[in-house]
Amino acid sequence: MSERFLYEHDLVIIGVKIQVGKGKDYPIMMAIDTGSYVTVINPETLEVIGAKQSNEFASLYGIEEKVAAPYALIDSLYFLKRRIASIKVATHQLPRVYSIDGIIGNDILRHYKLTIDYPNGLISIQ
Repeated sequence: MSERFLYEHDLVIIGVKIQVGKGKDYPIMMAIDTGSYVTVINPETLEVIGAKQSNEFASLYGIEEKVAAPYALIDSLYFLKRRIASIKVATHQLPRVYSIDGIIGNDILRHYKLTIDYPNGLISIQ
């Protein structure tokens, strides 16, 4: 099954829902990033949904920089009709020029066959 994606600033952006505890699902916008080994969500977004940061840290690498980003536990992440339970995400403020709450990295993507149909604006996983 395919879903539509947004294409802004050379990013493939999709709607995702996340949940912490028995609370409600929070819709957020996330970019697909095959260059990231870990999924990252903005700290403000995690604070709104009540996710707590852990004492574990991810090392995030950018151009000429390395950042230690605390992990937070998300009980459920709904990604292209798939539910991923109990996932650790890194917390880090992404550049505000992008209209996203986070990025989906290879910790999730590596489990699926991902197809991006750019001309038709569709994305699907198997």
